[in-house]
Amino acid sequence: EGLLRDYCGKFRREVSVLTMALEERVAFDLLAAKNTPRQVLLNRLMQRLCDNLALSEAAARWAVNSWAFALGVVSSDELKIIEQQTAGQAQTAATVVPTTAKTATQNKVQPNKTSQTASVAAVQKTVIVSANGSGDFAQIGEALRNVAPNTRLIIRPGLYNESIVIDKNVEIVGDGEPEEIKIVATNSSCLQMQSEKAIVRGLTLRGSGARTGRAFFAVDIPRGELFLEDCDINSDSLSCLAVHGSYANPLIKRCRIHDGADSGVYFFDNARGQIENCDIYRNANVGAAITNGANPTIKNCRFFEGKSGGVVAWQNGATGVIEDCKIFDHRLANVGISEYANPTFRRCEIYGSTDAGVFVHQNGYGTLEECDIYGNEDVEVAVSTGGNPVLRRCAIHDGHNSGVIVRDKGRALIENCNVYDNADAGVAIYGESVIAVRRCNIHRNGKVAIRVKEASAASVEDCDLRGNRIAAWESEAGVVIERKGNRE
Repeated sequence: EGLLRDYCGKFRREVSVLTMALEERVAFDLLAAKNTPRQVLLNRLMQRLCDNLALSEAAARWAVNSWAFALGVVSSDELKIIEQQTAGQAQTAATVVPTTAKTATQNKVQPNKTSQTASVAAVQKTVIVSANGSGDFAQIGEALRNVAPNTRLIIRPGLYNESIVIDKNVEIVGDGEPEEIKIVATNSSCLQMQSEKAIVRGLTLRGSGARTGRAFFAVDIPRGELFLEDCDINSDSLSCLAVHGSYANPLIKRCRIHDGADSGVYFFDNARGQIENCDIYRNANVGAAITNGANPTIKNCRFFEGKSGGVVAWQNGATGVIEDCKIFDHRLANVGISEYANPTFRRCEIYGSTDAGVFVHQNGYGTLEECDIYGNEDVEVAVSTGGNPVLRRCAIHDGHNSGVIVRDKGRALIENCNVYDNADAGVAIYGESVIAVRRCNIHRNGKVAIRVKEASAASVEDCDLRGNRIAAWESEAGVVIERKGNRE
């Protein structure tokens, strides 16, 4: 602040806005969030300044863009494009700041009937929010600004055109069926988590940024332990639900997350969290995206009918545990793993993709245990370009191609699996790839149990390779095969 005042002393208001933005960690987050889409990051930080400092949108956007340019996050050309996109709303800093002061004054609770209701509500444990004006408050955001922590907000049926920022420990509960209680947001996320704990239950959340040319997550969870239950979530711009940052650890149960313009759920930047008993479907991108160190737990969910992949993990040590899920009928692979990601899938049913059932590539890892993988249009399990998964106690069957294909210097360990009734080979290895197969039953496949070609290597021990249509083995010169204790 001292340096800014020394060099820009006549712009005291602008210096004040930039300093407040610095105190709100805008500069830190601009430098730290390297894998967050740039426009998403700028919009999120702008909204933070609006919410926390009562800045106008134009002032907040100017502060964020100024820091982004100063830190080299955006170039001057990129900044011009961003400013052109918001030209209808932009103002210079000199005219913005007085407007901000006026807005902050207007936001103070005035001594009228509304403020009397608010002061009573602040000491109540339960308040009623009703869009028709019959409750304590007509809007959820108004209620949140006025109630004390640990208050329960009962939301009556109706349409609520607003964006909700949860900045205190509260419980927000729909009083009726979720489809009767709709929150529609056109300027920022329907729900943004900014407290340590909160409960939200029984709402329909519609992110409608496309109406205004904006892009945001319908539910944005950058921190805290949000318990989100029995909600219907949709976004027409970005992912339906995003969990990001090492301070985020929500629990999401029995929600329908669908028809998003991007992914259904998006975990990134070391986020954790649990998703249980949810239906995640018909999203334009993947059902669940797990990236950049994220480590969620997903249980008893159904992922289906996505226009891209099902559950996809990639980049910078992304892990996660996916258990007892059904992942089916996606246009691309039902499961995708790449770029050193290493998730674990247990007892999942993976079927009906028009592509591969499981695709591990570009140095992806991953463990699949006790999974049922079948009926995909391409190969059931495909491994390529340095992929290196482990498959244990899986059933891999009824494929239109081979059960497992490893190519292009891929690797795989296959143990105690049952590989059967696939149209081509049970297991096929090409392109200098390496596999180890232990204690597997590979039978009733349309051609051979195991095919080894193109300078590849296979170690096969204690397997039953009988009962395939042509033979147990198919190989060619230049391959390496180690066989021990097999029944052929």
